[in-house]
Amino acid sequence: MKKNYIHVFFIASLMMLTFSSYSQGFLNLGGSNFNLGGGNFNLAGVTYDIDREVEFPSDFPDIIDEGGLGRGTVLGGFGGDLALSKEENRSRVERVPVILLHGNGGHAAHRQWGMVPIYKMLKENGYNDSEIWALSYFGKKNGDGGAFDGVQMINPYRTNINDVRNFINAVIEYLGVAKVDIIGHSLGAVLGRGYILGLSEQGIWGKETLHNEQVGTLVSLSSANYGLGPFAMNEFQSGGAFEQQSHIVSDIFDDTPFGPLLENQSGQHKKETSLDNETITYVALAGRGDFVDAQHSGTGKLEGANLNMVFNLGAGIAGHQRIISDSEVFKTYLPYLNNPKDQTPVELPPIATINPGKSEFFESVEVKISANRDASEIFFSLNDGDFQKYIAPFKINETTVVEAYAVNEFGKGEIARVEFVKQATPLFEEKTSTLLEHAQSGRIPWSEFPKFLQKYGPMKVVTLYKTQGSETWTDEAPQSD
Repeated sequence: MKKNYIHVFFIASLMMLTFSSYSQGFLNLGGSNFNLGGGNFNLAGVTYDIDREVEFPSDFPDIIDEGGLGRGTVLGGFGGDLALSKEENRSRVERVPVILLHGNGGHAAHRQWGMVPIYKMLKENGYNDSEIWALSYFGKKNGDGGAFDGVQMINPYRTNINDVRNFINAVIEYLGVAKVDIIGHSLGAVLGRGYILGLSEQGIWGKETLHNEQVGTLVSLSSANYGLGPFAMNEFQSGGAFEQQSHIVSDIFDDTPFGPLLENQSGQHKKETSLDNETITYVALAGRGDFVDAQHSGTGKLEGANLNMVFNLGAGIAGHQRIISDSEVFKTYLPYLNNPKDQTPVELPPIATINPGKSEFFESVEVKISANRDASEIFFSLNDGDFQKYIAPFKINETTVVEAYAVNEFGKGEIARVEFVKQATPLFEEKTSTLLEHAQSGRIPWSEFPKFLQKYGPMKVVTLYKTQGSETWTDEAPQSD
């Protein structure tokens, strides 16, 4: 059966966009039923005994699933010591509790895609049941067989983010702790970032309350942090609106906001912005050539993380699964968990960040400058002129070079530089995306969607055009003069 999974995923990508099924977007992974009620189950030839019921303590609140595959049911998973009350579970917490988030398919204890291997390794390294919590945001038995069972291809982030947010907040309240660590596999890691960065059920990053103070460490395992390529559908589309916005916080481009300073980053993809303050530890581990990496190479990294690393775990589905259970992968991120943050001030000059990071504009652009490390003052210059004190955001209307630096008690930071280039106002606007993304963005009315689908087919990426003064998008390219 395993050799057929890759074909199932790609066939599903085609099927999900047919007009008769695009509103659902769910894929059946198949598979036989199995019993997890405190017994054993087999994952890739290895038997795991989870030594407990797949449930929560009796006084943990029931949370209703608000969206996605499990909508309307009580959220499932496992966590806490079932024999103990809230107060007794609280008394056993000695480490930062860990939240486990599975990927796109299965449930928290699924025989292939569940997080039990990580649960076992955490237990072997001193964690107790009160400190480990796993969520089944697709339903308690998703992937065991049943209607609309398995993978969600349409908008899995926005339809499941409320469930992740409600669950993590409930665990924090139940245990009476200030922070949790999050280990997410694939889709689960982006949902973990969504929790930190306030992703809303409308798919808008930063609309909900940010939870950067509630997370100590985020471990991303083989996640599509930059999408699954330019031809992927809706939320998975690299370069699409959803993916692009996932990297912007307070108008600053930062994959790892509130993360490490440069001196605490290892591996490639180092970056520091004015948002970074050592509040969150980020670890991004990927499988070279696995199911996700093969679709968009490098999508598993997180620029500015404490650690970025790629493992050779096998290609395709097998490698994507193995990163969950591989002991060397676990040993790599274990030291980054339960990491009390040193609040001693860093004795370094501050770093100034000029925003927006994009340098091209049309009529005008508002420029904002920020700095980290308790900067006392920020200075800027325009077109190599004299530096002046930065007070508030300002607009520029012509091509301009902006430079900035900041100072604190430890000295003057390096000069940041951005050249903003004014472009001629276009006679028309164009957008290239999948038909579904066009429809979701309002460029194609849903009443016109079947016509476009019939004309182009489900997987075609289409460019639409809108001329100045018009509100209508068309697939006919404007004629040049």
